[in-house]
Amino acid sequence: MSAPKTPGPAAPPGPAYVVLLASSALGTLTSTIISAPINVIADALDAGPSGIVFAVSAFTLAMVLFSPVAGWACERLGPHRVLVGSLGLMVLAQLGAACSHQLWFLVAMRALQGIACSATPPAVQQ
Repeated sequence: MSAPKTPGPAAPPGPAYVVLLASSALGTLTSTIISAPINVIADALDAGPSGIVFAVSAFTLAMVLFSPVAGWACERLGPHRVLVGSLGLMVLAQLGAACSHQLWFLVAMRALQGIACSATPPAVQQ
């Protein structure tokens, strides 16, 4: 005689899967989108190789540093609120990065993108 099966967590409906997948893909795209036009961006901002590295690494560094905070926020505020807030912050940071005319501002916007993106994995997993 087998033990009765306990129901697991309910799977989100189809549209929710699309939103979660798109959110995850947006994070990946945001982290790597600067790679292809890096030389054009460096020329436009009159940044040397050592300066433009900060724009690339600011995203990753901010994402790693804020991941624990994002997980904590998901547990306290709920994954839905955190995901929506992080997507809004990501859009604002992407617009800011696109409008950057100075290297320091691009680095700041890339760091803000990393902070916003740090909330995607814990929010999607929950």
